[in-house]
Amino acid sequence: ICAPAPNGLQCDTATLTAPVTPANVTASVSVPATAAPGSTQSGSITCTNAGPGTAFSATCAPSITDSTGAVVPVAGLTCSPSTPADLGLGVAINCRFSYTMPGTAGGSDTAPTGVTVVATAGAKNDTTTSDNTATGTTALVDAVDVKVDQPAGSLGHINLKTLSGVTAPAGSTFGPNPSNPGTCGSIRIDPATGMASLIVPTEGSCTVTYQICP
Repeated sequence: ICAPAPNGLQCDTATLTAPVTPANVTASVSVPATAAPGSTQSGSITCTNAGPGTAFSATCAPSITDSTGAVVPVAGLTCSPSTPADLGLGVAINCRFSYTMPGTAGGSDTAPTGVTVVATAGAKNDTTTSDNTATGTTALVDAVDVKVDQPAGSLGHINLKTLSGVTAPAGSTFGPNPSNPGTCGSIRIDPATGMASLIVPTEGSCTVTYQICP
């Protein structure tokens, strides 16, 4: 800024700073609570601009690991709008994908007990990073083949829920396999507790074929 004539050489200088209005892109996750070994599940994540400014070059991406730390592949990922994208206040990126639970259905013991999906959001001018990630967990429902000794000719009681390798998330129900309940006599299974009662033969062995349902 310079003084008017005749003092035009008397000037002062200053700097004008024009900061970009910050944005805050938040993440959320939606996945099934429980699933069977080897099953394919669908999930979604949402990354929303909470403002106050436009989020520039916003991103939104899922990653998945099982409970042992092994990476689970993300399949069929589609995001709308595609990323990176500029998001106005309240506008979101919605992504859908699928993933396969570890293990194989049918009685084998699956080591992982579930998978965790992490959504990661961001933008060039996102200055609040504490809410850029969100997690969701799908617990594994896992029935296993096992041998349990019982006295011959007795009324046996076996708690299926506590068998080694069995994974039954909260809310799971137990029951006999409807197509093949087994060869033991008078099989009864409490759906909530997993306690099975059966008649043990006087010789040899018998089977109880059970299922765990989410």
